[in-house]
Amino acid sequence: MVDFAYTASAVLMTVLVLVVVGAVLRFGRWQSYVVGEAESVGERWNRVKSSPATWTAVFLLLSLGFGGLAVLWVSDTSLPGAGMFGVALAALGALVLGGYLFVGVYNAARSRGRPAAWGLFEAVVMVGFAAVVAIMVNLVV
Repeated sequence: MVDFAYTASAVLMTVLVLVVVGAVLRFGRWQSYVVGEAESVGERWNRVKSSPATWTAVFLLLSLGFGGLAVLWVSDTSLPGAGMFGVALAALGALVLGGYLFVGVYNAARSRGRPAAWGLFEAVVMVGFAAVVAIMVNLVV
């Protein structure tokens, strides 16, 4: 069990070092900064969400997360809380499915010309309806 703590600590510190190195490399070119038009948060968000690299990174993180939890769930590990891996896997799956449903309904409403508040309303109602259906199925089965 001590080995797991050391391994987790080493992985976490490696990720932290990579983030710091990436930030330094990204922001290290301040000497050649040229004043231009400031990009709004909405424009920056649209650029990030339309980037294939963003979608690829999210897909890889979700795949590795689901795969790692599934392997830990089916293996006979002696980690503390190992019995909760199945619950975590189900919760993560429900979160991804609910998020996909929410974003899809919101974007569909916005693409039909509805205002943002109306799209948000439709998305929340749909996710709530899906939760009620899931509870009904759980009670019946």
